[in-house]
Amino acid sequence: MRWLTVGLLAAIGLLQYPLWVGKGGWLKVWEYDRQLQQQKEVTKKLGNQERGPRCRGPRSETGL
Repeated sequence: MRWLTVGLLAAIGLLQYPLWVGKGGWLKVWEYDRQLQQQKEVTKKLGNQERGPRCRGPRSETGL
């Protein structure tokens, strides 16, 4: 009975390994999420810089 339990736990462990560590596993997902958040911050900063000069101009000063 003990060997059956050990064998089943080992089988579950072997099945879970690719889900956590393998290609496309959770570790990769977390890494991609971190990179995505960094890219969003950079894009937001660049977007704020680009919008600034467009708001100022001769038309915005005259109210047209």
